[in-house]
Amino acid sequence: MLTKRIKYQEAKNVFRMEKAAKKRKIDFYKVGLVLAVTVFIILSSSYALSEEEMEFYSDKEYIKMNLSISSGLEIEAASQSYEIDYIRASMLFFPRDNFMQKVNSISTDPDAQISEDSIFFEWRDPPAQDIRYSYEADIEVRNKIIKVKSKIHYPLKQEIPAEARDYILTTKHIDSHDPDIIALASSLAAGEDDLYIIMHKLSAWTKENIVYNLSTMTESISQSASWTLENRQGVCDELTSLFIAMARSLGIPARFIAGIAYTNSDLFDQRWGPHGWAEVYFPGKGWIPFDPTYGQIGFIDPSHIALRSSPDPDDATTKFEWKARNIDIKTQQLEVSVDAYETGRRIASPVRLEVDVLKKAIGFGSYQLVEVKVSNLADYYTATELYVSKPKEVKIIREKGNSIALRPYENKTVYWIMKVEDGLDSSLLYRFPIKIISSRNATADTEFSSYHEHTVISLERIENILSQRKEEEEKRYSMDVSMECRTDKETIYAGDDAYVLCWLKNTGNTILSNVSICMDKGCIYHDISINQEAEARFLLESMITGKQQKTVTAGNNDISKLAIVEYDILDKPLIRISNISYPKSIGYNKNFNLNFTLIKESRSIPENVSVNIRAEGMEKSWDIEKLEADQEFVINMNSKMLDIGSNRISISIEYHDAKGRDYSGEQDALIELSDVSLAQSILIKINSIARRISFYVQGILERM
Repeated sequence: MLTKRIKYQEAKNVFRMEKAAKKRKIDFYKVGLVLAVTVFIILSSSYALSEEEMEFYSDKEYIKMNLSISSGLEIEAASQSYEIDYIRASMLFFPRDNFMQKVNSISTDPDAQISEDSIFFEWRDPPAQDIRYSYEADIEVRNKIIKVKSKIHYPLKQEIPAEARDYILTTKHIDSHDPDIIALASSLAAGEDDLYIIMHKLSAWTKENIVYNLSTMTESISQSASWTLENRQGVCDELTSLFIAMARSLGIPARFIAGIAYTNSDLFDQRWGPHGWAEVYFPGKGWIPFDPTYGQIGFIDPSHIALRSSPDPDDATTKFEWKARNIDIKTQQLEVSVDAYETGRRIASPVRLEVDVLKKAIGFGSYQLVEVKVSNLADYYTATELYVSKPKEVKIIREKGNSIALRPYENKTVYWIMKVEDGLDSSLLYRFPIKIISSRNATADTEFSSYHEHTVISLERIENILSQRKEEEEKRYSMDVSMECRTDKETIYAGDDAYVLCWLKNTGNTILSNVSICMDKGCIYHDISINQEAEARFLLESMITGKQQKTVTAGNNDISKLAIVEYDILDKPLIRISNISYPKSIGYNKNFNLNFTLIKESRSIPENVSVNIRAEGMEKSWDIEKLEADQEFVINMNSKMLDIGSNRISISIEYHDAKGRDYSGEQDALIELSDVSLAQSILIKINSIARRISFYVQGILERM
């Protein structure tokens, strides 16, 4: 089991001191030099790590690893007359490909059968001696996430597929029917209709309220989710089981993932070891990982090697079967070894941090308010924990609540209350650096100074200021308003008239006055009565092709709402007739090929494509429902249908867009009929006259 990961950036001892002499009667300052040690606060614990322990992988593009897992059987004959027909071991704990990890190779010792479900070892008529078995795998795990770009409504409106239904049921350790688990999950989810936000609340609560405790009670024996909630302690299995149980109690499928992960905690001798996390089913997206132990919400870092998914953490990793007489067999624990031999480049964090303090200069014993603005730069949901690097002379007060979830492009503000120690050296001016670090290594820095003659701010004043700021934020956001926005057309082509339509509904019990609904620089104003709805309509002026989005805001002094509209501006369908090849000159009654390619030059897909070949006395056509890719044509022809001299063969196309509008194109091929004898000339003339008579008669019949 792995403990919570220690995340931090190396910070230098940057207590910058200003020197000056001070004599009390002539206004000089005497400032000495202070030496202080920067410590890193991670939730409720501080850790001192060596240089070798500073490595972590949350911001690495990928990790390539060699994984080795081995075990054995202790076989002892109970008497000299023993028999062993066979011994079988099915190892269920092994890596498979998924959206993050790829298994490049896997080998076993001894040879074994590898299937989707297990690695199957078999020993026929073995001697009564210990057996070893193992596998080695070369794995690449990439730092990828499943992007949730729009709200998935809770309660789940889509039917849960059959393969996910087992992961709603209660199990031995994930006892989601427990009344206390149901009550807690319901209280955390109350009033929230966004699945991602609900799962963030469950995971963050678990991380903040369950103490990681590597005791004998939880290290070797998995405890149930209800036990974990009651005792408020556990290791990764217990934290994950409680998180899953709360999700299942809400009707949300969640499964346990057993695998290997990296830790740089000094609680463990080995950096790589068994670990457990969860995956939650999101309709339309699939299984999304959550690791409440590491505080990784909606993603996991690439040090996670998934080896098995199951409904319960206590499901067996290896199954054994044997047919023998007078034999005692004991199983051994799995031994794990990981060699991370290559890591990718550092990747950018999806969040940006800005940090500031309430006062740049405060006295000894003063309280300080640290404000962190967190911006989601991505077009998908993201969550992050925030960590504080600070000097030891500065203490954090009430440090819970450092995990936040952000909707696409959303901004939030997080606050920390800190206090400078009393009793510092009054002859010194202190400058304290503050660094904020996110789960994926985004950072922001600020500093403040402290001197014994500076103003001391009380905790009561800091709390009043914080309360006012939070009240202002609450006024800008209200649960009593719903807003939905979409484009008026499902398919939009460049040049079309298209609009964004928004509906803002007052679901509260007060009249909303002078509410502005704005997109770009345009705003529409409404008074919205209780249970009434206002509509706003905005013209999409930019017709740049490609996938785009608009942000629509609505608000007044009491409320604020934001909606993101995603849409795709398609170019007009375009087909180009290209790569035309044919003989420029040919004799009479010769077979030849007319080759050409229809090139799809637009992002949009041409529909109901009609291809026509016309020449003197000949016409052929082909229909294509949708031209989704370039298509080559090879037309077999005979020169008997040509006239003496130059002949024009027309290649024409007609097609439509998704709205049924017509488009066309045409190219010609010119072929010379040469080296024609007198007899052939006469045949050509006769055939030409016959074709014209045929066309004339056909025209008369069509007009009748």
